[in-house]
Amino acid sequence: MAAVVVAHAYDGEGKWELLVSVLAVVAAILAILLARRDVATALARISAATGTVPYAGRLHPDGSWRGHVAGPGAARMLGGAYSGAAWAAAVHPDDADAFADACGRAARGESCEVEYRIVRPDGEVREIWDRLLPSKGGTIAGVRVDVTERRVTERQLSSTRRRLESVLHQLDDAVVTVEIRDDGTIVAVDPPARRDGDDASLLPEDEVHPDDLIAYYEALGTIRRGGRVAVPVRTMDDDGRVRRLWVRSVPRTEPDGRRFADVVLSDVTDRAELAAELEATRDQLDRVLSSVAAVAYTLELDEDLPALWQIAWVGPGWERVTGSERTTPGGMVQWLLAAVHPDDRVFVEQGYLQLARGSAIDRGFRLLLPDGVRHVHERARPRSDPAGRILADAILFDVTEARVTEELLSDAHDDLEWVVQSIDEVLYRAELGVDGWWHTVWKGPGHARLLGLPPTLLDDLDFFDEVWNLAIHRDDRDAYVAAWNRLRPDTPMEVLYRLVSHDGTVRWLADRASARRTPDGSVLADSITIDVTEHRRVADELTAARADSERIAAAGEQRLAGLLEAADAGFAHLVVECAGPRLRFADASLAERLLGRPLPPGVELGTAIYAALEQAERERLVQAVAATGRFEVEIRVRGLDGVRRSFLVEGVAERLDEVTEVYLVVRAAGRDARIAALLAAVDEPVYELELGPDGIWRTSAGTGVERILAILGADERVLAVAVVDDDRAAFAAHRVRLAAGQASTVEFRVRTGTGDVRWLWERAQGRREGDRVIAVAAIADVTAWHPAADDRVEA
Repeated sequence: MAAVVVAHAYDGEGKWELLVSVLAVVAAILAILLARRDVATALARISAATGTVPYAGRLHPDGSWRGHVAGPGAARMLGGAYSGAAWAAAVHPDDADAFADACGRAARGESCEVEYRIVRPDGEVREIWDRLLPSKGGTIAGVRVDVTERRVTERQLSSTRRRLESVLHQLDDAVVTVEIRDDGTIVAVDPPARRDGDDASLLPEDEVHPDDLIAYYEALGTIRRGGRVAVPVRTMDDDGRVRRLWVRSVPRTEPDGRRFADVVLSDVTDRAELAAELEATRDQLDRVLSSVAAVAYTLELDEDLPALWQIAWVGPGWERVTGSERTTPGGMVQWLLAAVHPDDRVFVEQGYLQLARGSAIDRGFRLLLPDGVRHVHERARPRSDPAGRILADAILFDVTEARVTEELLSDAHDDLEWVVQSIDEVLYRAELGVDGWWHTVWKGPGHARLLGLPPTLLDDLDFFDEVWNLAIHRDDRDAYVAAWNRLRPDTPMEVLYRLVSHDGTVRWLADRASARRTPDGSVLADSITIDVTEHRRVADELTAARADSERIAAAGEQRLAGLLEAADAGFAHLVVECAGPRLRFADASLAERLLGRPLPPGVELGTAIYAALEQAERERLVQAVAATGRFEVEIRVRGLDGVRRSFLVEGVAERLDEVTEVYLVVRAAGRDARIAALLAAVDEPVYELELGPDGIWRTSAGTGVERILAILGADERVLAVAVVDDDRAAFAAHRVRLAAGQASTVEFRVRTGTGDVRWLWERAQGRREGDRVIAVAAIADVTAWHPAADDRVEA
């Protein structure tokens, strides 16, 4: 410009033209400077208002700048003196790699955006959004924005949104944001609609219940018109299951004019079912209350008069319980208070004051009705509703019949108390404690008399248990404790023990108890204590007298047994009645004496002997017994061993009233016992044995063994050797019985001299003669009919 001016000047132009030209150049320069200042001022204002800082310069691949300039606000954003190197050094260490990568890409001519953090000199961390735009000539023009506050707000909104979504998910509610377009269509934008989105994005029409389609279309029309919606809609799935939805919508308009609606779809199927169940339960409760003498109602506290309650709701049964008609809420309460018995009125009013202070009440009182006095019982519990009202849920029972029954039971209890006091037995009840011991929970009168203490001293049940346990005789305490420890619901208890009273008197007591389990799980025992002291004394005297009698009888029986043994006889006592003879007593030896061996267990001696007699023998014995006075008769008896024995029966018969008492002495008929034994052996081999000092039996008389064994000169010793091994034990036991002086029989096998095995049957009677042990035996060969024992005996 200056060159142009000078050229003009040297061209001969006038000096005024030169001056005008200079002034024009100066004005243009000033205009340019002013424009640049205005632009800088505007940029500074824009940067301060938006938090952005423009910058430019040449960026080398190594990240260094040349000719780097930054707009106003760079120093404020950095928090100190600004330079390209200072900015690069302030980048957060964790974000340095991302920043260097963005710079490298920009140096290679790529446009990029990067977000990183810087650390100011005072330690504050700021979040920066940086855009790098390469241009011609290798320069970079970019802009940096401080987004710290924006990111904090976004994180807060994101956290709030997540919490809201979590709450809505827990509530089973779906939130849909829809946009109402100018053409009237509704499109879901959050969550976004399908590609072919239309009104079905809100709720598919084919899922709406046919009966609710009209209501659904009306709701969509209201949403299009920008109105609020709150309508129930039912849906059906492919399986025909019906769900109930509550559709609510709130409209809103954005600043750009677009219209939206936030729709909440709440699944209230469960709530509807619960409401239906609640209604059914309420109906059932009303039916139950209508079938019993009770009425439920809700009281509301009057705000102006804190002591005055009004009935906000009353269920069925008011007329039946109170005998009055339903009126106004305040009127029913006033009637109830007026109908209270004068003696109970103060008590009832105090109860309602207590209810107003927040305490529950549970009391009974009387009502004066035209048909008489009625006993009622009221229970009420206060509460407050969401509106802040003070309410009380109450129920009133008609307990007149129960009260009458209680009075009758009280009278019966008093009568029972008089009965218990008039008897000597003592009643009480105990409970099984957690310590495993029984503790008295109730006791009747009488314990003080047994302990010899004043009754008032034993009112404390714990003290009574201690005194009673200490009064038990020390020798009986273990048995007493063991008996009570065994007591359980399925195991009753009975124990006899002694109690030492306060004055030292010893009493015999008998405790009987049975336990039971109550509905609440506790275990109770009902017990009776009987004073058996006098019974015990009489029992002890009877025991002593019985012992003396048994001692005298034993002495007499011993003397009688000695006489009978000396006479080789037996004794019996019979009673002859209309039904026949009955054996009352017999000495111990009579069974074996008559029947040859002891009776089997359970067989009565008289029956066995009567059966062993033949008919003729029975008639002869009955005729002898029928004649009163002394008699003597000889009878024959077939014993259990099959041997017939003859006995001489001598006795005395005495007629007493309708019966005949018969005393018998029975002894064997015939001569010496040895001769009788030999005769009883019939024609079989008969011999006499004697037990030697060496314990071996030897034949002392008789013969026949050699004939049976087919061994010349065979005797007892040869017989013992010839017994087969399987029968040696039975044969030895037979010989042992003979050594004991008993009668014995045995079957055994022997091997003869010819090698044959023969069955032998030996019958023998052992006895003692001083120091000698002798046995008389008869032996028979029963091989031909063995093992037919009955046929053998008959033969």
